[in-house]
Amino acid sequence: FYTIEGVNYSQAQTFTATPVKNFYSRYALEFNAAYSSYATLTNFDLPDTATVEINLHPFDLQSRQVVLAKGEDDFLFGIENNNFFLTINGETQVVGPATTAYQHLSFTLDAYTGQVAYYKNGDLQNTFTYSDLSGEWTGEPWQLGAAGSPGADFYTGLLDEVAFYHSVLTVANIQLNASPFGSGGTDVANPYMISYFSLDEGDGTELVDYGPLMSGIGTVYNAPFSIITYRQEATPNLFLPSQRVININASTTAASGVDFVNQSTVTISGVVRFENTFCYQEKV
Repeated sequence: FYTIEGVNYSQAQTFTATPVKNFYSRYALEFNAAYSSYATLTNFDLPDTATVEINLHPFDLQSRQVVLAKGEDDFLFGIENNNFFLTINGETQVVGPATTAYQHLSFTLDAYTGQVAYYKNGDLQNTFTYSDLSGEWTGEPWQLGAAGSPGADFYTGLLDEVAFYHSVLTVANIQLNASPFGSGGTDVANPYMISYFSLDEGDGTELVDYGPLMSGIGTVYNAPFSIITYRQEATPNLFLPSQRVININASTTAASGVDFVNQSTVTISGVVRFENTFCYQEKV
């Protein structure tokens, strides 16, 4: 059914109806501290060498906010006073300035050297020394947008995927993951990947671990999905016919039964793993 505002019905009017709809392949979660938005992921440890990557777009840079957390102070990454901070096993360091734009952040952790390297959009920003980088954390699931239960230090902004690896990734690998263009982006077939939450569900309250660990399903609380993402792919739907001409006059002031058939197809890509293994199915 179509209604046309402002049409002069005293004489015949003709207009063209064109259906428009996009399919979005990527989504982000939009958190708002005012609504106590947060999400729980799943419970798993980090090995002695690891990499954690996250895409985020903060809206508030002043308030203390936790973006990614594990336990009370096992691992806390957040924002306060225009800076990013990182807490590991109770030790907190300021890692760099925060900005209100989409950014890809990577942290490599090496428990043998005590070194944490911090990358922003694929570029090394700084390295830090921590007294204890062991990641043998059990009991509490990873969280997005807040810390603890009940939650505290709620985050306001967008989060678009988080990935965990059981190795210190190379600079080339980090730069490829950070690239928003072309073949860049997170590779779910990376042999060092542990867990991967793409946050691309687009609806509902479940967040699936699509990494090799397949650790389970997390839950979203009060955070809607958004099509504003770090990298987006919008595909126009295909309708037949592509247009229809509609006639309106003094006796016919509305047009109904003007149908379009959506004949779109969606390309699906990825990898298929055997359950509880790191083995891939060939030729799929």
